[in-house]
Amino acid sequence: INENIIKVAIITCAILVFVSIPPMLKMKFDIEGKRLYKQGMEYYNTKDYSNAYYNFKQVKRYSNIYSFALLKQFQCASNLQDKKTASRALRELIKIVKDDNIRPYLLYNDAILSRELNIDDDTKSISKFKYIIENYENNDFSYASSFRYAKLIEKQNIYMAKEKYTDYLSYAPTGKYAKDALSALDSFETFLTPEDSDIIANAYFENSDYENALKHFKKSKFEKNWVKISKCQRYLRYQNEELETLKTGFSLIDSSAEENHTSIFLPRIFNVKASLTSSKLCIHVKPIRRDFAASLTLELSLSHFF
Repeated sequence: INENIIKVAIITCAILVFVSIPPMLKMKFDIEGKRLYKQGMEYYNTKDYSNAYYNFKQVKRYSNIYSFALLKQFQCASNLQDKKTASRALRELIKIVKDDNIRPYLLYNDAILSRELNIDDDTKSISKFKYIIENYENNDFSYASSFRYAKLIEKQNIYMAKEKYTDYLSYAPTGKYAKDALSALDSFETFLTPEDSDIIANAYFENSDYENALKHFKKSKFEKNWVKISKCQRYLRYQNEELETLKTGFSLIDSSAEENHTSIFLPRIFNVKASLTSSKLCIHVKPIRRDFAASLTLELSLSHFF
């Protein structure tokens, strides 16, 4: 047999073996990976994060669930307060995961951990949070980044910090960082616009802090917020002020308004809670629609309010 033919045959066999091994190994890694992942999840669901981490760590890179196992490694390490291990898993995930549904979560947590571990300085952290804000709009982690970004820049750029704090509060008035954002904005009092006060007041209102809500509502547009102003006064038991707010607010209802405004505003009058004298309060309501009566007089016996 010609030696050249033998060489070609050997090389061909070697190539075939080389090509066939990776799919076989990958199948093996997939099967083993699923077993380890399932076992890891059993530990994870019972909050045994150490054993869960060990199983997730054994999933090989070539397995089709490697990225899921890597994510669980990060979550286990986070629950174990092992920030260095969590950070390593995150950085590996960011390299291989391109899905825009999960990348904001990964980038946000990487920015936080890298700053806490002093891997990043303030400048690098600002850059990371800014990137998330600009590239993943209307996302939970984009707005959380707005808060983090504002906190880092508030001493250098108070106007930008104010904008990012109010962005966060507009999106998450009762969110994890809402009270910190409100506290920061209160320190910017001289820089606040009526629009800022409106956002701040609504956030305080949603957090049941009616005293501060009322303070900021009074700096916003009355015609927009008089119902909430009256609610704050009711919760704070400012009965006289509430009645004045309701009378003024009710008089602002435009005569061209639709009929359904009645169902919105009339109950506000009837539900006033006040311990006042038994004198009568008459409120003349503008006609809501042309086919309504020219005016409507409500005689409310204040002795029955409370």
